[in-house]
Amino acid sequence: MQPVTNSKLFPQTSTILCYYFNSSNTIQHIRVGNGNSYSLEKIIFPQQRILFEAIPEGMLEVHTKQQDQQLLEEVFSCLNLKANQSQPQLATI
Repeated sequence: MQPVTNSKLFPQTSTILCYYFNSSNTIQHIRVGNGNSYSLEKIIFPQQRILFEAIPEGMLEVHTKQQDQQLLEEVFSCLNLKANQSQPQLATI
């Protein structure tokens, strides 16, 4: 007997693999969100690279801290940060 599922209860959202590189010399706080909530928050050090999954409609916010204030530096569409997946995948340990 096959399980019965309701697509409204379990929405199928496709995610994409995204890539971001902190090319600055300052620590950055990034947030990935879809408008209503954030799905990822991370501290990224200078010259650090990160791969993450997000919905294509998602947005990456890049914040920096200056004089005890967080400043929104840049906003990127996750679709524009899509990683090139034609490369062979790395083995996971």
